[in-house]
Amino acid sequence: MRDSPARLLIVEDDDVIREVLVFTLADEGYAVETAADGQAALEQLAVSTPDVILLDMMLPVMDGWEFLTVRQQRQLAPEAKVVIISASRRATHVPPAELGVSAVVAKPFDLEHLLGAIQSCVTRG
Repeated sequence: MRDSPARLLIVEDDDVIREVLVFTLADEGYAVETAADGQAALEQLAVSTPDVILLDMMLPVMDGWEFLTVRQQRQLAPEAKVVIISASRRATHVPPAELGVSAVVAKPFDLEHLLGAIQSCVTRG
């Protein structure tokens, strides 16, 4: 059993989606941090290690694809599970294992589906 709440990093450039996720996930008991692009997310990983990274793929500055590659190369938060949240057909039509992530949730997403994917990552720990 976990003593502290699971830590999530939301990497999403859409302010509205990011804020809805922060509110919803904090309400579910998660400790939530955010980044608006892949570069900001890498900077966040240098100081804090989340349990789960919710990653949009279409981001400014550094997109989700580059973020995944750089994160792997730099071995930042290797234990963190990644859940892709994206409208990108490239991301949503490829099995998660081929992308090296735990789950892919297509936008617009069903909140219950997303919560289930996050919970699955947390319980698999």
